[in-house]
Amino acid sequence: MISAYQWTAAFMGLSVGLVIIWLVRRAHLHGPYAIWWILVAAGVVLAGLFPHAIDAVGSLLGVNYPPVLAVVVAIGALLVKVLTMDLERTRQEVALRRLTQRLAMLEAELQGRSAPASGRSAADAPGLGGLVAEAGASDAAAAPNP
Repeated sequence: MISAYQWTAAFMGLSVGLVIIWLVRRAHLHGPYAIWWILVAAGVVLAGLFPHAIDAVGSLLGVNYPPVLAVVVAIGALLVKVLTMDLERTRQEVALRRLTQRLAMLEAELQGRSAPASGRSAADAPGLGGLVAEAGASDAAAAPNP
């Protein structure tokens, strides 16, 4: 017979799964991230419905107190998730820095073509002007060229 805590864990897992599906349908969460969270929800449902499976795997691996195995696996999964998030954020920061540099170079080139005729500097230009040129100049010193 399924106990109350098993129903609670299964309900929590199903709730997380439904929220993830809703977020994907509303375009608030994209594919790879949704897959991660669906797997987490499925793990919670399975652990809730079949708690003896954790005990069996724990005793098979020689763990003295099998419920701690679920905690160790969860902490390991969180560490992997944080690492992948940091890798993605680093990739995005590098891409943004390179785009900023390219935009600054294009604006400088445009200003170089029009500055002798009008006598204006990049800081006086309409639009992003000096702001992007300053950001590109500071980022150019910090990052290698592509």
